[in-house]
Amino acid sequence: MKKNKTFKKVNLIFILIFAIAIILVLIELNVVIKKKNELPAKKSVNTKELINNSKDEKKIEKINEGSSFETFVDNVYTEEEIRDFSSEEMRRVRQIQIDKKNTSDLKIKKVCGSASSENEATRKVTNLFEKSEQSVRSSKVVLETESYYIINVESEFISENNTIRNSEQVVVFKDFYYDVDKKVLNMDDINKVKDILDLKYYVETYSNTGKNIIQSFITKNGETSEYTIYYFDVEYGTEGDSNKIYLTSDTLYINSETGLIESIQTNKISNGVSF
Repeated sequence: MKKNKTFKKVNLIFILIFAIAIILVLIELNVVIKKKNELPAKKSVNTKELINNSKDEKKIEKINEGSSFETFVDNVYTEEEIRDFSSEEMRRVRQIQIDKKNTSDLKIKKVCGSASSENEATRKVTNLFEKSEQSVRSSKVVLETESYYIINVESEFISENNTIRNSEQVVVFKDFYYDVDKKVLNMDDINKVKDILDLKYYVETYSNTGKNIIQSFITKNGETSEYTIYYFDVEYGTEGDSNKIYLTSDTLYINSETGLIESIQTNKISNGVSF
């Protein structure tokens, strides 16, 4: 009898210990599950974002397409205000433009025509550089927008005494939007036409100390569209004569249907202002 009672007592103690162990395990498991549920969800990978970031890495210089060069001197004028510039205002505005040129890091040096593909663009640029007796080491697209390519050109000029290496960027327009050789623009979006012509003028006059762009305007009037850009034309005086600036405008007359630039008219608006 004593043995049976002792055996039963031992069994009860064992069962009790086993039950306590199971309870402790369940409590611990519940805590682990709860902590796991409180962890923030893992962020999904946006493949499109990764691709865009990868593209951004090859951009060396970007001019914001779609954000028209409304003004080149950090101020917005009407055409009447520009035409009524006083001598003092002409000197002031020109100095602003000079300061912008001195502080800008724009790397694009010239316009090299139009092309229908990336390969054609790089081939055209290479041919143009080699015609000027430069040996092209590499020519590659570093930025592509809807309407143009920016191409970085590594070249060298070999003379009898030394080799001069050069690196510069050029713009090639997509001929669907602007065929430089045929002088034809895509007129579907008049604001894009303005952006393209603004970029062309800006690049072509950026390193020209004798020309400082002020602002441009575009209108579409029936069969003819007009793009007008105002700038200062500098006339450097000979010995004893002062330098002068002239307020000047170029107006491009464009066939609204075909996009052909039919004529360009240049007008000197003011008498020369000494500086």
